[in-house]
Amino acid sequence: MGGGGTDRPEARKHLRGKRTGREVGGAGASALEPPICERTQTLSFLASSPVSVGDAVRVVRANPPAIVVGSGPVGFVADGQQAATITACLDDGYAFVGEIVKVDAQVGSAEATVVGLRSS
Repeated sequence: MGGGGTDRPEARKHLRGKRTGREVGGAGASALEPPICERTQTLSFLASSPVSVGDAVRVVRANPPAIVVGSGPVGFVADGQQAATITACLDDGYAFVGEIVKVDAQVGSAEATVVGLRSS
């Protein structure tokens, strides 16, 4: 040993845990970010009904998950990877709520920002 005792097993284990968080699933990432189901996400969808910026939304189980304003669906999650993640989180007991943040009436597309909350 030498050099200030940095050869101790505890020190090596501690240093291995010091990562930048850039690695997927790295120790740094898990320490700095909330679980994936609790992160804020922006969901793109084709609006099947008129929506406005600021409308409150929730996401419900469908295939793919549906964006709901009021009592009816206004679209479905467009990105397949996001849809799979949202579905897994819904199955794990999370509820997603948020609001419409962007609407392109010419194309009929919209975006909603949502956050997952553990439902009780």
